Amino acid sequence: MSTTAKYMTYVDTRLARTNTVLQRFSQQIVAQPEHALEWSSDVFAAAVQHGIFSQIKAAMESDNAVDLQHVLNTLQENAENGAENANSFSTSQTTNLLRSHRTAALMTEVRYLRRLLRASQDQE
Repeated sequence: MSTTAKYMTYVDTRLARTNTVLQRFSQQIVAQPEHALEWSSDVFAAAVQHGIFSQIKAAMESDNAVDLQHVLNTLQENAENGAENANSFSTSQTTNLLRSHRTAALMTEVRYLRRLLRASQDQE
């Protein structure tokens, strides 16, 4: 299996996991809104991750598909932007929380993809 195929399988798996978290939350918010919101930190993380993985999948499956190095560069640039603006706060606590989760998720993906690419080069 190619490195790109492995990564796309990983992306699909992560999308499925985030969908599960978001669907569970949508049921919980209707059943017990206050309780669901009290324990919603993982939902913020899942929402951000879902957005990131959806964008990666769309970019890699488009007519002008990008390669893994381009994905890595874009993830890294976005993570750096998030880190540079870490002290820039909105009056919206939700926005601040999402930004924090987004920067963390981007860095996690940068590290994962960097290791994957390094491992594939070592096998060549």
